[in-house]
Amino acid sequence: MNGILFSRQNGGLNRQLAGTDHISLLLFNGVGASTGETDLDCTSLEEAIDQGLDAADEIIHYHVSEFFRMANGARLITAAVEVASTTYDEIKQIQTNKQGVIKQVGIWDGTQKHTLGLVTALNDVCKDLAVLNMPLSAVLSPKILVGDYATLLNVNTLDSEFVSIVIGQDNSGYGALSTGNIQTGIIGATL
Repeated sequence: MNGILFSRQNGGLNRQLAGTDHISLLLFNGVGASTGETDLDCTSLEEAIDQGLDAADEIIHYHVSEFFRMANGARLITAAVEVASTTYDEIKQIQTNKQGVIKQVGIWDGTQKHTLGLVTALNDVCKDLAVLNMPLSAVLSPKILVGDYATLLNVNTLDSEFVSIVIGQDNSGYGALSTGNIQTGIIGATL
């Protein structure tokens, strides 16, 4: 064929996203898996299930599935801390173990309301990582009980450049799950 050049490349199946901006960490603070694996490093819900994610662990499964529903092809690293952390030093350890590739971390916290001290501690972890040339931003989904909306922390008074707070809730399907009376939140979809 005159003037036509065919350039063969790899097919588009299971194509990995370029760069590292799509790499996220989802930390479940104060909840452990009852049946499945929580330390995952995957690029799809199917891969997470193959690595041991169990649907019986409803909160974890819900947020992982929501992450992949919104960010198809992204890479998700997960961890669950049964005894709730107030310092979030686990994030430093995971980011260091992953050679600094994580760009954002979402924290589902079923044990603690967001307080000035908690947000400051999370921001300090992010600052420390930035100094080590492993920066990331954090999104916190804190414990919210029915009736807490009237007394939420005024984030205008905070000086935490690396931290955002999400208090949204999907009241349909698995989003209506609760642990006691703690809302499920939307941290998986937010990431």
